[in-house]
Amino acid sequence: ASMDASLLSAPLVAGSFVVIVCGLAGRAVACWLCVRSHGWSAAEQLFGVVTWCPKATVQAALSSVALDYVAEHLAGLPEYGAEMERAEALLTCAVLSIMVTAPLFAAVIAKVGQWVLDGERHQLELLQAEAAAGGR
Repeated sequence: ASMDASLLSAPLVAGSFVVIVCGLAGRAVACWLCVRSHGWSAAEQLFGVVTWCPKATVQAALSSVALDYVAEHLAGLPEYGAEMERAEALLTCAVLSIMVTAPLFAAVIAKVGQWVLDGERHQLELLQAEAAAGGR
């Protein structure tokens, strides 16, 4: 299945972005709830949340399921047109999600990851300096 760009409308794109933002917020909260009680530092928790947000593989795999279902099971029925519109809206939302989250979070992961690693490297250097000073 492929997305037809001519079907894009302002309400569909705006609605898709609302769904994407709500999904990202829910995913972020769920991830944070999972990792907060495992002894992770705040930076590690943030990194976990950031890395869990973009899931383009899932959207790509599932984006055409509704479209395929409607085409296979509802062809010839009166509700076919309306259901096909809904299926195309789902596909559009999935494609927009991939187009927005994959590159955005690739950049965010790179920045946050470097920040977390630099912070851990700095903490390790401090511990090593303290150990060296204490061993004299």
